[in-house]
Amino acid sequence: ELCKPTYKFGIKITNMSALRRYYSSRNAVIMFKKYFKIYPFKMVYMLIRGSLLIAPMYILLLENNKIKKIKNIYRGLFFGLFDICFVE
Repeated sequence: ELCKPTYKFGIKITNMSALRRYYSSRNAVIMFKKYFKIYPFKMVYMLIRGSLLIAPMYILLLENNKIKKIKNIYRGLFFGLFDICFVE
């Protein structure tokens, strides 16, 4: 099954594709910019959890294709920050 979660050391690992990681982080930045004034703590938590610290840490420790996924996370952050479209 595609993107079926597995568990390693009691941690749920989804092992999403690199492209999905890109869109997830890009959309997190877009949502952050749009809703930060309304929900500041929730937006900061979402950005840290999904793109800046927690997700990359899990990828480094537990997933496959580490470099490509981490690169796409930070590419999505950059492109979302500067409203750049990405076509691969």
